[in-house]
Amino acid sequence: MQEKAIDFNLLHISSEQQLAEKISSKIPALYLSSQTSTVLPLEKFSNIEQVISVVNLPKKMKVDIESMSVEVHGPVTWGEVEQELASLNLILPSAPTAKTATILAGLATSCTGETSFHFGTLRECIDWIEFIDCEGKKRKFSSQSTEVLASLENFLPYFETQKAYASFKNGPFPKFIKDTDLLIGTEGQLGVITGACFKVHPKPIAHYVLIPTGDWKADASELLSERKRLLEFRDKIFSLEFFDKSCLSLIPDAPLKQSDYIAVEIQEDDIELVFDIHDEGLAILESTKWHDLREQIPIQINETLASRSIIKKGTDVQASEENFEDLLGFYRNFTNQVKENYLFGHLGDRHLHFNFLPHKGEVELVDNLLKNFYHDLATFGGYSPFAEHGIGLLKQEFIHNFWYDSQYELFKELKDRFDPDRIFFPSGFMNKKGSPAE
Repeated sequence: MQEKAIDFNLLHISSEQQLAEKISSKIPALYLSSQTSTVLPLEKFSNIEQVISVVNLPKKMKVDIESMSVEVHGPVTWGEVEQELASLNLILPSAPTAKTATILAGLATSCTGETSFHFGTLRECIDWIEFIDCEGKKRKFSSQSTEVLASLENFLPYFETQKAYASFKNGPFPKFIKDTDLLIGTEGQLGVITGACFKVHPKPIAHYVLIPTGDWKADASELLSERKRLLEFRDKIFSLEFFDKSCLSLIPDAPLKQSDYIAVEIQEDDIELVFDIHDEGLAILESTKWHDLREQIPIQINETLASRSIIKKGTDVQASEENFEDLLGFYRNFTNQVKENYLFGHLGDRHLHFNFLPHKGEVELVDNLLKNFYHDLATFGGYSPFAEHGIGLLKQEFIHNFWYDSQYELFKELKDRFDPDRIFFPSGFMNKKGSPAE
């Protein structure tokens, strides 16, 4: 049967009761919360009869100092939680750059942030997750339980395949270790997350030290050498980021010289231990100034793409330590193909985002470059293609070479158990059929 396109008319719901009723109606739907990208691939939506926004659900936060945790219910944003915790000198680590993103949507897509380098991903902060299942009933999974996973017939073969990605934020498929993981990175395909409890930490007194480096496109040796040196101080560094000088061209009045930069978030008392503060090349920024600068990079890229009516063309690849230099080599080759490009992201985690800003005449070229790129990564091994932002719709064509029978079999079992009518995100990756990569 031919898949039908939909008109993107959002249906807004404003209560959990409405949400439960909508789910109970068994009408296939896509549930949206954060929309931090400015262009949505409408032509990719299929088998979806409704598109439902949950951004108007009631919000609730509850901080418990004794247990050092925060409960979040509804579409609470990272900015709202950070503001609440700041008054108590606390932080919820692994925050993404975009503070307008909602936390629970970030869980669904397995999004992580800069401080994953020090604190681990958002997955490591979870105590429990509440969600509404396919019958419209509220359920709760605990991070202390593996009961559900253990009951799955196809879990052990799947578990074996994910061992190769133990050191990665996320593999080419969701990382299932404990029951709460079944809602993390599965993109709303097993239920709609309505609440979660996270561990919080004391807020450090930290600054950002920005280190200019040589042009990575010409020679990445200085970048790699400084990264290696900084890794020796990993226990003192909260985040280790990178952005190239092309990114600075996007930011009006950036208070920096034109250069590639490593950005190190570090405790104020440890700065002199790691850096020569008399080095005139260093720039030290307060957290607010750094985040204002860093946030502008993806915002400006998205807005430029939207003005050209082009879907985002970029990567979300994490490499093994052994393969990181080769990943930079792939990206260097990209710069020779398309003139307008930007590299930034999580240097410490070997996870940099390469973004093309193609004009309409270059879109086909970029699509072919990305297709060949992901094919090569699957062939070589040692790479996770989508380590932070999920698979969604645009990336599904690239994922199959990373999967084997164990992925397809477990996904089918999960859908049969949690969504037998296939009402949750029916175009999602869990509904894809296939066989092992050739």
